[in-house]
Amino acid sequence: MTTAWKFLNTADHEAVRQQQSMLAAIDRWWRSFEAKIPDLEDFFSRKKEWDLPAWMHDQLAPIDERLNWEFSRDHVTHHMRLVITPEAEKQLRPLVHTIIERAPRRAGWTFHAWRQAETPADAIESVRARTGGDIMRTTVSVRKGKRNAIDLVYYSPDCTSADDQDALGPAFVATECILGEETLDKWIGLIQVARPRWLKRSLPLGRLKETVEALIQSTCDQLPDRPCHERIAAAAWSVFALEPEPCDDYPFRQDLGVATTMHPELWMAAHAQGFYSCRFSKLGETFCFIKIEQGENFDGADPDQREKLQETLDKALAAGNLGGVTGRGTGLRYSYYDLALVDLDKATPVLRRTLQAAHMPRRTWLMFFDADFQGEWIGIWDDTPPPPSGS
Repeated sequence: MTTAWKFLNTADHEAVRQQQSMLAAIDRWWRSFEAKIPDLEDFFSRKKEWDLPAWMHDQLAPIDERLNWEFSRDHVTHHMRLVITPEAEKQLRPLVHTIIERAPRRAGWTFHAWRQAETPADAIESVRARTGGDIMRTTVSVRKGKRNAIDLVYYSPDCTSADDQDALGPAFVATECILGEETLDKWIGLIQVARPRWLKRSLPLGRLKETVEALIQSTCDQLPDRPCHERIAAAAWSVFALEPEPCDDYPFRQDLGVATTMHPELWMAAHAQGFYSCRFSKLGETFCFIKIEQGENFDGADPDQREKLQETLDKALAAGNLGGVTGRGTGLRYSYYDLALVDLDKATPVLRRTLQAAHMPRRTWLMFFDADFQGEWIGIWDDTPPPPSGS
């Protein structure tokens, strides 16, 4: 975690130079793509043979070698479709969205940052092509899982056990193909496999998408109608105690020892992999946190100082109806303030001004729980260095 992409520090001239260089590489890629469209169309109509994978690698590698891509045809519009996705490297999503935003407008083509949903019939063929598996006789059950995620169990007569990798691979790909990659990432929790059981009710794959969408809507309908900061006064606070290992430095919140929160289920989800704010707010709130290095200007062991800073942050955010503090924590080296922000863009400068006025240390950052923002951070000062990285 060195240079943020979405929240670039414009006062860091080297970071700005690096981003401008990357934007130039993205634009060069799209120019190369446009020049190659006649060859691409000949390739997909089987009029010409050439090494498409090698060409795509050569073109996208200067941007980031971890990017993945996929061409397909939209069976409704018959347009060609190009997906560029980071797959498991979710911290690259802000970069990928920029790539797609800078795509040319080209008749007969669409561009996407997520793999798109397919029909069940197309999904069967995609699963066969990508994994060699056959899901023709597979059914699925859908249920609400922990922390507002949705769990799936695929039942296949070819499955030998819950650990059958030959069944788990096709189940994962089927989920992505039928629901689309965005729904898979943001809403799906456990994906399991089992042999069919006559006592277990399951659905044909053709009903998977509508059932998941209905459960997502039901989950959202049950979320609070008021933002977190309007519910703080009536909240029942919970306490978590952890046992961090001593280390030279701590990425994310790995030194956290004691934490309080008004939303324990959200807190636990935020400290697990694959967190997305949309599972806990239907009002567009972003769940994030301030990380402060303890030291001369901020004593994490002083309860009065911690309480005063929380009150100061709440007051500054409340003035613009921008959000509030939903919890705080103390670690071996850092202190933390959890936030629910209803308008991240407007709240960010308010937070920076407030923390600067409170003379917070240079090593103070606004950081994020959402999986797509794990590579992002905002320094409170113009010369705030990057936060410690897990790499």
